[in-house]
Amino acid sequence: MHESLCDLIQPDFSKRSTFQHRPTAGVIATVLCLAAAPVLAKNELSLGAKIDDRLVHTVQKNETLSDIAARFTGRVSNWRTIGRLNRIDNDRTIPVGTPVLIPVRLLPAKPATASIVSLVGDVQIQRKSDQSFKATAGGFIMEGDRLTTQRNSLASISLDDGTRITIRPDTSAVVRRLRITPHINKSTAQFFLERGRIESHVPVVPGKGRPDYEVVSPMAVSSVRGTAFRVGYDERRYFNETLSGTVAVGTGKGKGNAQRLVGKGFGTVVESGRINAPVSLLDAAALQDGYQSQDKLPVEFSLMHKDAAAFHVHISKDVTGAEIMQAAQAVAAKGAATARLGELPDGRYFVHYSAVSASGLEGMPGVASFQLNARPFPPLVLHRESRFQGNHPGEDVAVTMEWSLQDGISGYRLQIANDAGFQSPFFDRSIEGQTGRYAGKLPPGTYYWRVASISLSEGAPDQGPFGDAQLLQVLDGQAAPAIEQTDSEMRFRWRGGAGQKYVFQVSADPEFGTPTIDLTVESPMASLSGLAPGTYFARTRSLYSDGFIGAFSPPQKFVVPLHWRSVDGSTWRTEAGPIGPEFDR
Repeated sequence: MHESLCDLIQPDFSKRSTFQHRPTAGVIATVLCLAAAPVLAKNELSLGAKIDDRLVHTVQKNETLSDIAARFTGRVSNWRTIGRLNRIDNDRTIPVGTPVLIPVRLLPAKPATASIVSLVGDVQIQRKSDQSFKATAGGFIMEGDRLTTQRNSLASISLDDGTRITIRPDTSAVVRRLRITPHINKSTAQFFLERGRIESHVPVVPGKGRPDYEVVSPMAVSSVRGTAFRVGYDERRYFNETLSGTVAVGTGKGKGNAQRLVGKGFGTVVESGRINAPVSLLDAAALQDGYQSQDKLPVEFSLMHKDAAAFHVHISKDVTGAEIMQAAQAVAAKGAATARLGELPDGRYFVHYSAVSASGLEGMPGVASFQLNARPFPPLVLHRESRFQGNHPGEDVAVTMEWSLQDGISGYRLQIANDAGFQSPFFDRSIEGQTGRYAGKLPPGTYYWRVASISLSEGAPDQGPFGDAQLLQVLDGQAAPAIEQTDSEMRFRWRGGAGQKYVFQVSADPEFGTPTIDLTVESPMASLSGLAPGTYFARTRSLYSDGFIGAFSPPQKFVVPLHWRSVDGSTWRTEAGPIGPEFDR
């Protein structure tokens, strides 16, 4: 039984979505079914208008079914099939303007190409001819190509119908089929996933037909007709995660093919020939506040999800994620992780992120925009001394701060504050020219300093972000040792601290050119005996456990007097004390 033309194109007004984008088809159907006239008004049916799985063509002057069959299907012999469908017995007496339905199945598909929108790192393409070369943004792929991404590389690909495909890191996929049907722009694509992950966004575009798209692996196949989904394969398991629409996941072709429909927000794992029941994907991870404005590389994103075993993150120029710039995977500890991605120019970007469950299924995506302003880069800190100490207690101490010089930089901005957050820096000064050092004096205390680079942009100063805060401790000077003298020895004590050792020196020279005594002691004290009578100077310095060597204290002057001693070595004494040469006076 043949379908009538009226049956084929009469709109079903109970299904508004069917014709909501095709007002012309509705008008034509009404005219035909009312039999108002054998010839339709001009432009009521345009060349190539599409109704379901049939193409509608308006007959032109002197056009026959043979002409139409040859033009659209490439085979003159198809005129009979077209004639039967449209109940046209004599193809040479068709009135001009008659709508003719052409089955889409008769339209021959032609080889197509897909463009590489963006890529990161080393992406290799291998052609059927065994020619291998490095992929480039703006290039293309074709049927039969094998794409291989390395651990830190990926590629974003666009098909003619708007389908967007992301080849994730450490992936190998072969383009088994890549065709397009002329006149209706219907795409047919199949990717064979040898390993790794592919993310696909397959749109349904009104008037262009429903695309046929599959991702196949040795273990399973995912088929769609307009959706967004991810597929992964690791030789043991096959993963399917549906982000929108519905995906048919099967274990293969033929009688033994098992199949499940996986809807939006669900995923399934295929293993050991069995398709597991779909489970809910993890909802979008939480992105810790502070990501919105980034001023250094690598950029950082702190992510949280109580059920996450890992997180996937990638950065793109656009909100859809087509122009991918970087990608990373971060292993979670107790549901949290920090993903770090680098080498990005300054600008506005979008971060796309998702939580990965312990089963390996990647959850629903989240997206957020952020601004990167990392340039000009802050200079490298050269003088990393974090502590300074003066020679006298209570005095201001000379300190220095040094950093590297950079090409193209007109100056630097230095800040010093009492707090690491620099809420109220007491020193904030621009240092012009190629000077990478500042010297000054500070009273004892704990400080922080940081420096930023300044370049000229169109003649105006352009300051980059500050570098990390550097700790600066100014230690109070060490006091001179206190001295206690007995008949038999000299005892010295000074201020000390936990975990310190000390250098203790005694010299007859106030400049300590040649110390008479040079000791390293564990405690802040020392005892000396047997010093020859005379005038001496004593000083000390602290040795810290982290390697810092403090400044010497001021010298303490002391005198070792000449005392008379008996043959047994004891000091001659009177009630007034030890006696020496002055006793004769």
